[in-house]
Amino acid sequence: MIKYVIIGIVFFLNLNFIPLYALLPLLFLIFWFYPSKNNLRTVWILVLGDIGHSPRIFNQALSLIQNEKKVILFGFNESKLPSESTLLIENGSLELAFLPIYNSKIKSRLLNYFLKTIYQFIFILFTFTKYGLKRGNPGHILIQNPPSIPSIIVSLLYSNLVDAKFIIDWHNYGFSIMRIQKQNKYLVLVGEIYEKLLARFSDVNFTVTEAMKKDLLKNFGATNVHILYDQPHPRFKSLSNNEKEVFFDKVSKSYPLLEKVKSGAKLIVSSTSWTKDEDFSILLDALVQIDSQLKSEIVLAITGKGPEKEYYLKKISEIKFKNVSIFTPWLEADDYPKLLGCADLGVCLHTSSSGLDFPMKVIDMFGSGLPVLALNFVAISELIHDNKNGRIFNNSEELASLILETVETNPSLLQEYRKYVNDNRTSWTDHWNQVAKQHFF
Repeated sequence: MIKYVIIGIVFFLNLNFIPLYALLPLLFLIFWFYPSKNNLRTVWILVLGDIGHSPRIFNQALSLIQNEKKVILFGFNESKLPSESTLLIENGSLELAFLPIYNSKIKSRLLNYFLKTIYQFIFILFTFTKYGLKRGNPGHILIQNPPSIPSIIVSLLYSNLVDAKFIIDWHNYGFSIMRIQKQNKYLVLVGEIYEKLLARFSDVNFTVTEAMKKDLLKNFGATNVHILYDQPHPRFKSLSNNEKEVFFDKVSKSYPLLEKVKSGAKLIVSSTSWTKDEDFSILLDALVQIDSQLKSEIVLAITGKGPEKEYYLKKISEIKFKNVSIFTPWLEADDYPKLLGCADLGVCLHTSSSGLDFPMKVIDMFGSGLPVLALNFVAISELIHDNKNGRIFNNSEELASLILETVETNPSLLQEYRKYVNDNRTSWTDHWNQVAKQHFF
């Protein structure tokens, strides 16, 4: 269909006022992409972020491969992938296509944003074209959203040009993240219009919550929307005492505070991208409130990296704790599940820029049998069943009370929550096969 529209535009412009040589790029697009050689067994997945720290999209890739699909995964090479990817790459069922990372010293935030968008659009399209010529074009293109600019437009354009099915996996909204990042208000408005308009042209949409599905149907005009809940990968599990010893021996040289955990201190874990939708001052204030009341030590591990990290590290260094120790590890994909498997309690401060997504970190914690204390927002009750697999809090005072209760005054609650988490674990594979599989065949 797109081919005939382009041909019609070319002839209309040529007959009216534009010479044919000026229209050659449009003609080039037609004959470059058509006829298209599609390999229906191949799925392309685009994540405009670090592949090694995109667990949901990697789980999608694994499920496709288990169903005899060949997956080419496009994204940034910033950290190691989980160990199971090695065999998949060796046997040819998974291929990684790394995109260049935009770096600029331009101080103007708005100009930098435009240049980054153009840069990424060109390189994604170039990389898609290169792989299309070398491997044949895919039957399906799946993208992680956000970021939406330019992921949606370039993937939508290419999928239409090569007659591939276009699928969006909605983790959140790009424009809502731009808003909390305090981007230019007109740019945010353009981003919102862009996202809501282009959502109408996707063939299939997956969402992480029921609330997001309702919003896409009502306010975006999207169709064919399905809830694909995050589920923990099998590598997330509780560890035996021997497995904990092996892990501590491996990483305690880099993170010596874990020696305190081996000696009986309680380990609390919180994971973050250090962005403005996670206010870590809530957790720090809560720990300050209970520090003098603690009879045993707490070690807090905050994993992740992001723009707000340095600000909070400075804030942490200024607090003089007596019974609380804090460290901020950056762990490889295979070590992060083991840290969760050693922990006693998880804390989530994610509030969601849209209020409609789930924090993947909680899913991973549940996979490790870890109860979670989570900050309240619109969709969180779909995930945290209050007083069953964890607790929901609204402020630092409530969080302080819950930490003190679960770690110090009534630790049997942790065992009750842990039992509920383990008894109600759902397999990602079973859920994916039920919800998503049919849309790739």
